[in-house]
Amino acid sequence: MPKKYPKVKVKKSDTGLGLFAAEDIKKNKIIIEYTGERISMKEANKRGGRYLFGVTKKIVIDAKDRKHTARYINHACKPNAEAEHDTTEDRIFIRSLRKIKEGEEITYDYGKEYLEDLIGKKNCLCRHCVEKREKKEKKVNRRKLNAEKTKGTESGAEKTEAVVNDVTALPTDQ
Repeated sequence: MPKKYPKVKVKKSDTGLGLFAAEDIKKNKIIIEYTGERISMKEANKRGGRYLFGVTKKIVIDAKDRKHTARYINHACKPNAEAEHDTTEDRIFIRSLRKIKEGEEITYDYGKEYLEDLIGKKNCLCRHCVEKREKKEKKVNRRKLNAEKTKGTESGAEKTEAVVNDVTALPTDQ
């Protein structure tokens, strides 16, 4: 008897297509199985591709076909799900780390190697990293603006002083 998984749907996300909860998903619930063609590591290295999931040192799941819905789960540094290896059958399941609300994108951490080698920490598009970069950028911009204001205030003070000095030099009516 097949397991009943929560309802999910593929739709546009901040980083392209993503997998979203079509209903509330409880914490610690298996959401979906990562399916695809099971190939050797040697074959995976030959093929390359974006939807390769290493199960063991010898087995890789290639989810290149669009019918493999779990392939749409995007990376996040602060994910709401995780990949779980069923060692008895060498299968990969995605499990919720916390409650996931209907409409929320399902994400998991692709791992340090993937992030550093393929994405690059500075290029990560997950919500956490984008917000972190935006916050840092705002802080830098605020500092620049404050520095310019301070500079502008000094220039303004010097101009005011010069005008006052010019006014006092004018002859007065007696």
